[in-house]
Amino acid sequence: MTHRSQAQRDAKAAISGQARAALFGGEEAAGLLATLFRTGPACTPADAETFTGPENDEIDRAQEQREDAAKAMCASCPARSACLDYALAVKPTAGVWAGYTADEISDLLTAEAA
Repeated sequence: MTHRSQAQRDAKAAISGQARAALFGGEEAAGLLATLFRTGPACTPADAETFTGPENDEIDRAQEQREDAAKAMCASCPARSACLDYALAVKPTAGVWAGYTADEISDLLTAEAA
C-alpha cells in the first residue's frame, strides 16, 4: 500500500484540475461542466449519437428527427440550465446542447452581444 503525502495529493489534484480545464475549454468551462454533471443530466454517454449525430453524413430529414429527439430529452432535463451555461461558455460548433443546436447557441451569443 502506497501512502502519499498531502503535498503529493494536492499536486495530483492540481494537475488533474489543469488537465480538465485544458480539455474542457478553460477553468471556467471545466467548473461549469462539473456543475452540469453534479446536477444529473438526463442524457448519458449512450445517448451521444442522438446529440451529435453519426460520424458519416446524414440526410437533412434524419438530422432534423435526431435533433428533435435530443431536444425532447433536454426539455425535462434537470441539468438544462447548467448545460446551457456550459454551452454558452464553450461555443460548440456541432450537436444539441440544453435543447439548442450549435447554430441556435451561436445565434443566442450574437443576440446577447448586440
